[in-house]
Amino acid sequence: MVWVLFAAAMAQAPNVDALDTFLTEQAAAGQFVGAVAVLDGDQVLLHQSYGDVPDNPLCRIGSVTKSFTAATVYALQDAGMLSVDDAVGTWLPTVHDVVGDGPTLRQLMTHRGGLSELVFNPWVRPPQWDDLKPMVRAELTQEVPPGEREEYSNTGFLLLAATIEAASGLSYEDAVKQHVLAPLNLPDTRITGVDDDRLISGRIPTVVGLVDSQRALPRLMPYDGRYPIGGQGALVSSPVELARYTRGLASGRILSDGARAELIRAADGSDMAAGWVRDDDVVWHNGALEPLGIYAYVRWSTSNDVAVAVCGSPSVSSLRPELRVPVEQALAGETTDVVEVSSGPLGWVALVSTLCLHWGVGVLGLLLSLLGTSKIGRVGTSFWSASVVLACFGLTHAGLGLGMAAVVLVLSGVRGWRATERERGGLLAILGVVSGALALAGSSVFVGLLALMTYLTNNLWSLMAAGA
Repeated sequence: MVWVLFAAAMAQAPNVDALDTFLTEQAAAGQFVGAVAVLDGDQVLLHQSYGDVPDNPLCRIGSVTKSFTAATVYALQDAGMLSVDDAVGTWLPTVHDVVGDGPTLRQLMTHRGGLSELVFNPWVRPPQWDDLKPMVRAELTQEVPPGEREEYSNTGFLLLAATIEAASGLSYEDAVKQHVLAPLNLPDTRITGVDDDRLISGRIPTVVGLVDSQRALPRLMPYDGRYPIGGQGALVSSPVELARYTRGLASGRILSDGARAELIRAADGSDMAAGWVRDDDVVWHNGALEPLGIYAYVRWSTSNDVAVAVCGSPSVSSLRPELRVPVEQALAGETTDVVEVSSGPLGWVALVSTLCLHWGVGVLGLLLSLLGTSKIGRVGTSFWSASVVLACFGLTHAGLGLGMAAVVLVLSGVRGWRATERERGGLLAILGVVSGALALAGSSVFVGLLALMTYLTNNLWSLMAAGA
């Protein structure tokens, strides 16, 4: 049904007024922040921001980055630096060591490499290719023969980015800039240097509206998805530049006719092209950074000059249907589906953090330590108080949680020592001690895991290199 609407939108001028109305209503309902651009050739039909976003905003584009990676590979082929039929192992000795020649670059670009996925937290400190080599040696395998099965692969595009560096002698970002971005005059599309007020922040839906995910969940999201070798999802751009980029691809300004045709030709029996999805005349891709809460969608056509780019927040995990569906419905002048926004577990955690409820509960935990009259009763309340304080203040920082819990235990110990011997308490007081001890153990594990995660996000690559 969606692609029927695509065709309808292609057959007539896009209904940008309907799209503007839909996104305005979503923003007013607290269900979208972001920006959109609709171009017809060089004519800007719609360029608008919605919700609390900066002027002329930038957006992390997630997997839309894959199309830039594929375009750069084909540009290097045009320049005689590589062939898309080269095996990735011939360019990357580390890969060759574990899977031999491996799949071709063409197979990687169409998600038919058959390689295992390298699973790591993309929000850790930015890795270079040398940082990733220990993981490649330890985890990369040839799951099925190259070309046999289509399976969406981020690892394939990570290896393509490393191949681009090996073939061009440039960093991934510089190679994309030299062969794609500079010829098309796209200065806002890049990886580094975007820590400015133009960047749309990720948002997570809560019962009180969208909240900034990185500010609400600093311990869970110490990084935002940008890293130097991130050929699968590291670029940022703006809606206008994304739309202009697709027009540049269509015009042949950066690729030969043959390379451009190969870039957007779907593999046999599939709709997957090289970094793009192909359906008849429509060429598109979406991107999402989870759990950061960022979404991007770009589409263009081989039959006319219309290009559409939408980016913002929240992302696909919080929206049903995916945002591209009502966007295309609006452009085709059809009634848009009702978009349902769900908070999910992270939304509730973000709400607690945003409203500082954990601080309030932590203070109540401190007051809890004042309860209890018997010695054993005071031991139980001190355990419960310490567990609450440790968990709540530990969300902000492990050291703070441990320090406040220690204060509670010391003060409760003084109170317990001063209690008279005859006030030992009964069975209920004993149960309080046991349950409080279990609660304190649980809080210790919780804060310990948070501390471990924080340590790993800052030291993962050096630890892996040491263990290689």
